Amino acid sequence: MSDPNSSDGIRRLRRADRKKAIQARGPLFPPEPEGDLRFAPPELQAAAQQPSRTDAPVEPPLVAPQPAPSQPVAQTHRGACLPNLVALGFALATVAAMGLIALIALNPYSPLNPFPPFTPLPILITATFLPPTATVPSLAVTATFTPLAAEPAQVFALSLPQGVVYQPNANAEGCNWSSIAGSVAGADNVALDGYRVKISGQGIENTIFSGTTAAFGAGGFELFLNGTPQVAAYTVQVFDLQGQPASAPVEVTMQADCAANVALLNFRAG
Repeated sequence: MSDPNSSDGIRRLRRADRKKAIQARGPLFPPEPEGDLRFAPPELQAAAQQPSRTDAPVEPPLVAPQPAPSQPVAQTHRGACLPNLVALGFALATVAAMGLIALIALNPYSPLNPFPPFTPLPILITATFLPPTATVPSLAVTATFTPLAAEPAQVFALSLPQGVVYQPNANAEGCNWSSIAGSVAGADNVALDGYRVKISGQGIENTIFSGTTAAFGAGGFELFLNGTPQVAAYTVQVFDLQGQPASAPVEVTMQADCAANVALLNFRAG
C-alpha cells in the first residue's frame, strides 16, 4: 500500500480508493428499462438506446392556427322562395297560353277565341201586305181592298228536270257559306214577288219572300243556313199570297262540299 503523504512523490492506492473507483464505474448489471422493448418497433428500440439529453431546448408543440370565426350568413326563407314562386307562375301561365292556342286552332268558332272568323248573319225580310185604303173626307168615299182569288194548291213545281241544282257559292264568302236559294215565276215565266217560301229542318223554320234577293234574278230568294258546308236535310215549300200551300214540299239535302254549298230551286207555275 502506498502512502499519499510519502515524500517520494509516488501516490499509493489504498483499499478505499479502489472501492470508490468501482462505485464510479456503475453497477456491473444495469437495471432493465421500464417495459419490455424486445417486441417494440425498431424505431422505439433505437430511441430507447440513445442517451437522453436534458440540456436540449424543449420546443413548444406546434398548434395549427385556428380560423377566425365567420359571421353566420342570415338567409331569409321568404326571399329565397320568391324567385321560385315567380318562375312557377310564369311556367303555369305559359302552359295555359299554349293550351288556349291549341283549343282555338282546333275550333276557331270556340267562345274562347277573341277574334272568331266572320260568320254572316241570316237576313230575314218580312213583308206585310196591307190592303190599300183611301179616304176622301169631302166626298166620304172609302176604298176597300179586295183580295185576289185563292189560287189552287200545288200550282208551282221545279222548272228544271233535275229538280234541285247544287252549285258553289258566288259571293265573297266562298266556302264559308251554305244556303238555299232560287226564284218564283208564273206560267209565262214572269217573276212573281211576295210569295212565301217556307224552309224547315235541322231545328229551323223560316219563311222568306220571293223578290227579296236580286242575285238570283227577278222573284229571287235566299236563306243563309250556316258558315260551314255540311250534310243536312231540309224541306222547301211555296205558299201563295193568302198563305195557302202553292207547291208540294221539296226535299233538299245539303252537302259538305264547297263546290255544292248552295241549293238552287226555281219554282214555275204549271
